[in-house]
Amino acid sequence: MSAKHLHAQADEHPRPALDRRQEFFFTDNQTHSEGVDWAMQQEGDDTIRAEVIRHRAVRTKVIRRARQVAEMREQLADEQFALLQSTRRLACTNAYRRLRRHITHDLTPATSTFNARHIGRIQAAVNSPWNWTDEKLSDECLWCKREGHKVENCTLIRICKLCHARGHLEENCFQPHSHCVSFQVCRIPLLHKHQSRHSCPSVIILERT
Repeated sequence: MSAKHLHAQADEHPRPALDRRQEFFFTDNQTHSEGVDWAMQQEGDDTIRAEVIRHRAVRTKVIRRARQVAEMREQLADEQFALLQSTRRLACTNAYRRLRRHITHDLTPATSTFNARHIGRIQAAVNSPWNWTDEKLSDECLWCKREGHKVENCTLIRICKLCHARGHLEENCFQPHSHCVSFQVCRIPLLHKHQSRHSCPSVIILERT
């Protein structure tokens, strides 16, 4: 029987779970690891030896995956920042209101290739105050398994773009003005529910249209 099929056999008496120090005892490439290898020879239990080999191999995989995740988290943060910058540029150009007015007032079967029913659905979605996430985007998160958001909006892997803290989305941020500055437009949407929780240092007066 090959080692990969062997598993350490449970002792006849119940034993407590290992604490972190005890688990580290089995880690490979440490000062004490050769002593553990010698002790396994003395014990003469092939199932323990096989389990230690497996434990070390899986730990190596976990470390490699964790480093990959850390690198990808850094890349994700960079790309989210690029998305934020693009979103701010769209805000500065008043793109939302400029494009929405065409859909609301000018979109007809005569001015487009859409039929009246299709146009009605588009306009209803655009004009709805509740349309902050399309139904096509509402799904079960691949990470936390909760419904109502995609994995890219999961609070467990995101950094808030307003206060740069973890664990919440921008709309739930309690310190939204953390990175606002006096000489730039306020970074916070006007309808943010915690907009007036703290004063904004920005001195730029906005035109509300």
